[in-house]
Amino acid sequence: MLSIVIPTYNEAENIEELIRTVEGVLERNGIDGEIIVVDDTSPDGTGRIVERLTKEYGNLILVERKEKCGIGAAYKTGFRVARGGVIMEMDADFSHDPEDIPKLYRKIKGGYDVVVGSRYVEGGERKDPIHRRIFPLIGNFLYVKLLGSGVRDTTAGFRAYRREVLKKVDLDSLPDDFSFQAAILFRLRGAKMTEVPIKFRERRAGEPKYGFKDLLGNIRVLLSFLFKK
Repeated sequence: MLSIVIPTYNEAENIEELIRTVEGVLERNGIDGEIIVVDDTSPDGTGRIVERLTKEYGNLILVERKEKCGIGAAYKTGFRVARGGVIMEMDADFSHDPEDIPKLYRKIKGGYDVVVGSRYVEGGERKDPIHRRIFPLIGNFLYVKLLGSGVRDTTAGFRAYRREVLKKVDLDSLPDDFSFQAAILFRLRGAKMTEVPIKFRERRAGEPKYGFKDLLGNIRVLLSFLFKK
């Protein structure tokens, strides 16, 4: 089974269409899957929309948290709820194309432990506004140049893991913010990883969540791993 974990905060304008689109992709490709939405009590009613859809889709799970705790914390929660042998993470705003889900899933089934949907390998692309690219580009440059990361897109949020390899990571020791993405990859060094190209798009609606404080979080993680190195 494939478990897709989607963290949400104020994604009412996107979430219903995203869920319906993902459900269609799973059905068309014959993938046995579940969708886990982890919502941080969004004031715009995101959770209520998902709750209504759970009556329509038996494989849709809503996990509601009492406060906004960070995207990394949401992934930790979702990973613990997930029942699939393959666990995938993706954004709720259509910046990740649901049609790419089978591509990542098949790579895991083909023998990889971690598959990253990458904006920075050949064939990958970013179509979001240029000012939204600056902080992630800085973060990725530093991870690759200073730590020699074997993954070009260390801050990517569209990726899949084999369940067994995730069991080797102490999730509680990982950051709760966006730097979770880079930190877990470094904890999984030695696992069989690959990147597949994706076209990262501008969010469909709503406000972007990644900002300067998240760049600082990634710098903290980078310095901690650099010190250990």
